[in-house]
Amino acid sequence: MTRHGGALNSIRDGFRDKRQVALVFILLAIVLCLTLWVFDRIPIENSGLAVDWRGIWAGLHAGRPSYQTGLRVPPWGVILLLPFGFLSMRASWGLVTLATLAALVACLPGEWSRPRKLLAGALLATSYSTLRLVADGNLEFLIIAGILLAGWALSKGSGWGLAVAVLLMTLKIQETWLFLAAIGIHVFRTWPRNRWLTAAGITILLASAPLIWLGREWWTAFVGIQEKGSLMDASLWAGLARLGVPAWAIALVWAAILGAIVLLALKGPSPKERIWAGLLVSTSLLLAPYAGGNSLLTGFAIGVVPLLAAWPVAGVFLFLLDDIKYILPGGFNYWWGGIHATTQLLLIGAALYIHEWKQHSTPPGESPPD
Repeated sequence: MTRHGGALNSIRDGFRDKRQVALVFILLAIVLCLTLWVFDRIPIENSGLAVDWRGIWAGLHAGRPSYQTGLRVPPWGVILLLPFGFLSMRASWGLVTLATLAALVACLPGEWSRPRKLLAGALLATSYSTLRLVADGNLEFLIIAGILLAGWALSKGSGWGLAVAVLLMTLKIQETWLFLAAIGIHVFRTWPRNRWLTAAGITILLASAPLIWLGREWWTAFVGIQEKGSLMDASLWAGLARLGVPAWAIALVWAAILGAIVLLALKGPSPKERIWAGLLVSTSLLLAPYAGGNSLLTGFAIGVVPLLAAWPVAGVFLFLLDDIKYILPGGFNYWWGGIHATTQLLLIGAALYIHEWKQHSTPPGESPPD
């Protein structure tokens, strides 16, 4: 009787688990349908909403890719995004919003307690960078997903997972070029040759056909970014140049920051570490030829969220520095928003760097200093 009773309990538990999974899928389907229905009825054509997404969607509309509309993602990203082009502009913007919120939820560490998750989630969901990204409609959810997937793939030694993660992260190479370099060095040094060669081969295989199809048009659009050096450019070079700093001095600062990252990298942080990944993302944006202010969200989601547990005062301060833009005059955000974003990238990078330096300068068995 005990044996049969145990078997029956296992069967009941299996059915219960299946019902729970089915319920989750049903609820997700309902949320998806409601999102598409609600957003498709929001009259945004004469507003400033979805300003970025309109150009991206126009380049995907009806499955006919075009790089003449503001679309700049690499060709493999176009393949991934083509289904959005078969929805209306408003409904597809709703889907992007839902995907962004899902990516932000995924950034909350699973081992955290519920109160800590709620606090971090509230800070992230209500941050100026989050609401600005949702209002503009951009693709940070794919970059965030790629970085999280890369961490999982490195932990599990998954070549397929790493290949997909690399393709996602290269959709905005200005955000991830240092992180990609760190991943490349890590897998070359720690993975068996056949595994990293397989990952590289899968990446090339998946990217080659879209590149043959759309590579020339994409490259023309990519190198012709009109916003480079504009008021919205948050890169270090653009920010210091607008303040009148001479080019030679900017070059020295640029090289010093890169040198500091290399020095810290020699201490052995792993790209599987979220705070190290966040530092590399924020520094990639800072040192890139062009960085949009709405890309700040990736640095917050990947780096500042885990910093809330490791160094709460610094984490909360960085969120407050972002949220102060809610009360600043509109003219300030227009004329000085790019400079403010550059300052944020510098401070995010500095906080993450200090934490990582302490962590990796501590002898084994000792706790890092406060």
